[in-house]
Amino acid sequence: MNIDAAQYKQIAATVYEGQEGGPTPAEAELVVALCQLVVAADDVEDADEAALFESIAAQVYAHAKAATTPPTFHPLDDPEQRRDLIKSTAAQLVGKPTAQLAYALAYILAISDLDLAPEEGELLDDLVDALELDPDKADELIVTVTEIITPAGAAPPGGHRPTAKHRARDLGAWTRGSRGWRTGRTPPTARQ
Repeated sequence: MNIDAAQYKQIAATVYEGQEGGPTPAEAELVVALCQLVVAADDVEDADEAALFESIAAQVYAHAKAATTPPTFHPLDDPEQRRDLIKSTAAQLVGKPTAQLAYALAYILAISDLDLAPEEGELLDDLVDALELDPDKADELIVTVTEIITPAGAAPPGGHRPTAKHRARDLGAWTRGSRGWRTGRTPPTARQ
């Protein structure tokens, strides 16, 4: 999976509601730190996921006009330490549009390997709480982001061609209520 500059701009426009705003350099550091925690949550080193993280971090820094590079990975093995770090980092973004950007990008990283580990799902739930996002709005954001990042699929044998809108709607239904990632089920985007 790759998020190009145009997709990032669409996600940012959604988060900032079409305004020219963006993260400050300090907020960009917080967003990247939260994304890094998500990448490290499943304790699996994945070269594609690491490359996506670096790409997203570079785009966040460019958006914030911050002249820096992504940090190196420093996973926390202790889930409680990770949860505490998420809470303290996310608390600095509460009430700001950048909180939604952090959640959207963390979500993209969590699903990038098309295998959402239970730890990643729990971390996403913790992130919604720590950022004080409305869970329904967070689910709507997931649907919108999924529409942006999901390429048009090929028609299944004898079937119709699923659109990004249908896949996003299915993903939205998957995330609401039961939180499918806690059961280890594969998200609909991975089944296309």
